[in-house]
Amino acid sequence: MTVKIGVIGPQDSIDLVKDVAEGIKENLELVLGVYKSKDETVELTKKLQNETDVLLYTGNIPYRTAVRSGIITKPALYIPMIGTSLARILWDMKDKDLPYNRMSIDTINLSDVLEIGDELGIDFKRIKIIDFDPEETYEGLAEKHAKLALNKNTDVAITGLSTTYRILKEKGICTYRIHPTQYLVKEHLLKAIYIGDANNQRSSQVTVMIFKLHCDECIDYQFLKLRNRFEHGLIELANKVFGSLFPQGQVEFMIFTTRGVVETEKMPSEVLNMLSKITENFSGGLGYGHTVYRAEMNARMALNRAMSYKGACLYKMEIDGCLTGPFREGQRTLSYQLQETDNKIKKIAENLGLSTAYVGKIESLIRTTNNRRFSAEEFASSLDISPRSARRILNKILDGGYAEVVAHESPKKTGRPRKIFSIDFNYFDHSENQ
Repeated sequence: MTVKIGVIGPQDSIDLVKDVAEGIKENLELVLGVYKSKDETVELTKKLQNETDVLLYTGNIPYRTAVRSGIITKPALYIPMIGTSLARILWDMKDKDLPYNRMSIDTINLSDVLEIGDELGIDFKRIKIIDFDPEETYEGLAEKHAKLALNKNTDVAITGLSTTYRILKEKGICTYRIHPTQYLVKEHLLKAIYIGDANNQRSSQVTVMIFKLHCDECIDYQFLKLRNRFEHGLIELANKVFGSLFPQGQVEFMIFTTRGVVETEKMPSEVLNMLSKITENFSGGLGYGHTVYRAEMNARMALNRAMSYKGACLYKMEIDGCLTGPFREGQRTLSYQLQETDNKIKKIAENLGLSTAYVGKIESLIRTTNNRRFSAEEFASSLDISPRSARRILNKILDGGYAEVVAHESPKKTGRPRKIFSIDFNYFDHSENQ
């Protein structure tokens, strides 16, 4: 099946995508949305998403413009500008004997610039990174570059925007237009094809995994070595699940695959064990969805929950919003609805002044352990909360009539006896029937 990809961006970037696409043998058809100004992005998005399977923006700026408008209904991604995009420009500057430390750059993060500098042995000390907001004009951005040049702070301006490039050239300022590398363009075209294929299949087969490395200094040499090892581990995982791996910047990675190959009870634990051998400093989220977009959103919600724990941790989220986790060393795994729809759970949560997610988590704990009796310490350990929070929640459940103190246990010969609480959420059923 041919995947239709709507490509949105300026003419020079569109031409680059077309050239790269000619070398890809997969079945794809490009539907082009060329603009002269980024302000045309919204209308082009409205038009192209009705004709295509996936939207591919040629850069971060048109993508952010479309996202802010809230009109995207199809899977969408953009081709990023990263440090390697600078390599050709830096090589040309070397030939012209232009100083590397007197540059102004937009569109690329400082960490990416420093990373390519580290790779090429260049020490960037005085470069100027210009933050660009999608609502800023091309002229306004050009003025920022020009001001630095006219005040003798920089000798070279590097921009990712074609109109800003033209304005700066007209001002007589030494300017380079930065483009994504052909490798990045090909990688994201293949990603768009994969998403389009998956989106055209039965949605129940879609699975997305997102992994995020934790780091303090993401440009540190030791971190970059760790990142490479972690990426190799993810490549091995992607091969194992017949999926495709796509890096998302410096610290985040995404794997797309089908549900059938990962839908096993042991899979999250196997993934955790495999990656933990490389590093403990990561979080992961597995998401299922009726569409690629929903699977990715579920994976990201699972990732956000996993990131609340220190060290290696995974969560997974089902199509119906059921969250399972944490998958981590020495921790009990529970399943509960993040957004509870069960009226019983909603009523109990309302009565106790707790969130429905918390009540669902407690009910899952009772069901999983086949035990409804807990001390505050056991309750805290099972739910990974502090003993103080556990006592507060247990007392709320007690005061609400959904628990009773059934024993006092003294762990030592001296000291205060511990209360043993017996929780019975079925009290709700009884009270409704009386």
